[in-house]
Amino acid sequence: MRDHTKKMFTIFVCSLFIVTSIATFAYAEKYPKEILIGAVLPLSGGSASQGAQLRTGAEIALDQINGIGGIKNMGGAKLNLIFGDSKTTPDGGVAEAERLITREKIAGGS
Repeated sequence: MRDHTKKMFTIFVCSLFIVTSIATFAYAEKYPKEILIGAVLPLSGGSASQGAQLRTGAEIALDQINGIGGIKNMGGAKLNLIFGDSKTTPDGGVAEAERLITREKIAGGS
């Protein structure tokens, strides 16, 4: 009887290991490790001082969120900010938004 119990325990532990490994792999694939956030701000031109304040505030918030483990319900994904300079002009804002989307691959959900 003891051999049977030992065999069953071994099978149970191996099964538990396999299930845990599969669940861990599935969980790791479900969420990204990093979330890119684009921000187009007036970093030059007439509103540069306001843009600098907004950038500082965004960086502080990012540091606080990443400092406590990132986005918990997304597996601890870290946030990464990519800034664009609108140059305080509408055309500059459009150009930077297009750059963030096309070159930096900042885009909405799929």
